[in-house]
Amino acid sequence: MMIWNWQPVTEVHALEAETPIVVIGSSLSAAAIQQDQVQEGLLGDNRRHVVWFVPAISASETMALSQKAIDEGARVILIELNAFAYSDPPRVNRPDYLPGWVAALGDWSDAFTEHLREAISVALDGNGTSVDYPAFRGSWDGVVRWQRNTALRSSGNEHKEALASLTEVAARQNIDLVFFEPPRHRQRLQEIAQELGIPLHHYLTSYVVPPDATAMLADAAWPDALFADEVGHLNLSGQARFMAELRRYWRQSADQR
Repeated sequence: MMIWNWQPVTEVHALEAETPIVVIGSSLSAAAIQQDQVQEGLLGDNRRHVVWFVPAISASETMALSQKAIDEGARVILIELNAFAYSDPPRVNRPDYLPGWVAALGDWSDAFTEHLREAISVALDGNGTSVDYPAFRGSWDGVVRWQRNTALRSSGNEHKEALASLTEVAARQNIDLVFFEPPRHRQRLQEIAQELGIPLHHYLTSYVVPPDATAMLADAAWPDALFADEVGHLNLSGQARFMAELRRYWRQSADQR
């Protein structure tokens, strides 16, 4: 029934009037950027903003929401790059002796899981903006409580053409497009470097960010005390620092835009 009633995640996001700034990303972005309006504005210019996020957002969802923001008149779009840093792991080759129905069931299960995840995201994010994350109010103690095994691989140039096309479309319509990556603590950066084969900052600048694009990327780890968990969600102190650095970056990168 959930799959039958499933609707694309873009349908639950709508840009309200006089809201020119749209942030698109995963729960990392939801934790990094205040959902309510900021007195001086998210970028320090008194303009309203909205955060469109999908937990564990995919590259295709990010692209769909970005196009929706363009179509609905956004003037500034900030896009989290995390979804473009990885590709889904390649499917394990099944032995020839497995019956065909086993392979078919595996394919169906994968599709069911993806639709179920998106359906749950729609249910959680039905107001079109975000959900509350009270757990992000605390501080992480720096202890990794389980062994992460993401089984992900680098995307290489897989998404670069799509991002370059998006950048060109935004430029033609005089839309400020800013790519960003939420900061990470040292342990997570080390894990990511092992998964990708090179440090995250170097990987994003070399393989993901389009040439001449505006991108805000942290090249150093942030203190553990600014995070709420080992995954890398910022707590309120981390959120305040990130938003301050975002405003500073916006002012300093004015000549690039």
